[in-house]
Amino acid sequence: MGKAIIYGFFLVQGLNVLAMFFGLYAIFPWYDTVLHTMGGAWAALLCGWLYKNEKNPILIIGFVALIGLLWEFSEYLFLNDVMAWIFGNKNLPMTISDTLTDLFADLIGGSLFVFFNRLKFRNK
Repeated sequence: MGKAIIYGFFLVQGLNVLAMFFGLYAIFPWYDTVLHTMGGAWAALLCGWLYKNEKNPILIIGFVALIGLLWEFSEYLFLNDVMAWIFGNKNLPMTISDTLTDLFADLIGGSLFVFFNRLKFRNK
């Protein structure tokens, strides 16, 4: 499971960097939602690994929500501080709708992980 966590992290972050570099978020508005769904599934996987194969869905979804919130805070700070410093613009677009959609997608990804993980272990 450790390798899956590392590979998943680099996959999601690599796709994020590519999207920022090539402007994919502007070209494909749905791309951000897909990455947040993948990130939510990754956070659920991380929770299961950190808590030794934890299967409590409330703990896993709560962990995913915490990671999603921390990500949104870092995204806000990055966009409004780092990017503002680089481009000299403090009013970069970030809406509550975007933030809520991102958090919802994180929770969907985490929920999908819980669902498929339960199916996997039910059949064993």
